[in-house]
Amino acid sequence: MIAARGACICQSSPRKPGKPKRMVSIRALCLVAVLTALLMAAPAPAAEVQARHDGLSLNGRLLLPEEGGLGPEVTLLIHDTLGSADDREVLTLQQALLAAGRGSLAITLSLAVNDRRGRFECARPHLHRHEDGPREIAAWVQWLRQRGARCVHLLGLGRGANQAAWYLDGEAEAAGLLGGDSLLLVRPPIFQRAQAAADFSRAYGYAPEPLLRHAQRLVQQDRPRELVFRVDFLHCRDTAVAAGTLLSYYGDDLRRHTPALLEAPRVPTLLLLDSSEPAASRTVSELAPRADGEWLRLQLLAEPGARPRLEALAAAVLGYFSRRATVLVDSGSPR
Repeated sequence: MIAARGACICQSSPRKPGKPKRMVSIRALCLVAVLTALLMAAPAPAAEVQARHDGLSLNGRLLLPEEGGLGPEVTLLIHDTLGSADDREVLTLQQALLAAGRGSLAITLSLAVNDRRGRFECARPHLHRHEDGPREIAAWVQWLRQRGARCVHLLGLGRGANQAAWYLDGEAEAAGLLGGDSLLLVRPPIFQRAQAAADFSRAYGYAPEPLLRHAQRLVQQDRPRELVFRVDFLHCRDTAVAAGTLLSYYGDDLRRHTPALLEAPRVPTLLLLDSSEPAASRTVSELAPRADGEWLRLQLLAEPGARPRLEALAAAVLGYFSRRATVLVDSGSPR
């Protein structure tokens, strides 16, 4: 059963009548001062965990406050293109969440590789599909719920941001399984066919259309796993890619355009955009009319050089959680 819009069973208890509004916590106010030291500190102990999905072993790293177990609330982190739970951004965010007393699970999407660890190796044939990611996110959300997490926040980075939004848009009971809160999307990608083709041509020196037409013919002949060799694909040059994989990542699918998944957010959603990226201005122009500051909030990260990039990202994420907690306490939302 899907939770009521805005309900979150893992937030703070309602304040008593007449009690002054609670201000942002001291921990949040001190965040900027201590975050640099935090990022330089030795990593806290983490538990390597696994889940099974479609015959594959999926890997994740669970990082919890020392004083307790999984707890009722956890943040699920999804990495960027061809990355893993060991990406620097993911590690930094997990440590920042831990410093704020928040548990987290960073997952490594399988990319159709059993027991995958570390970044995807370009020498390996690409058999994965973009839409595999949302299904694996669903498996991990269920894994967390079965272990007592009542509220699961999704935090996606880059392509992982689109896959997190896709999961919420496509799963009938996804919002209910999350517990009503929250979706955080860092640099969510957009997809516009003409722009995507131009970007591919500029990066690799040839147009993608003939390649996609060849892949489409193979798929129509029921040969989606047939490999196409000597292809430039995602971050990999001169690699082997299945026909169905090419269409999954480069073919027309409006769901890869993240703003299209956010027309009516099902949970409170924050978009953290890099102001130096062209996609940021297009995302802002499309979503600004719908951004009410509560169900949908847009925030630009600091200009490069203004603050250390990872520090600014961690501060923005923790600042959002602090604001959400204060708003829910002031509104009397139930725990």
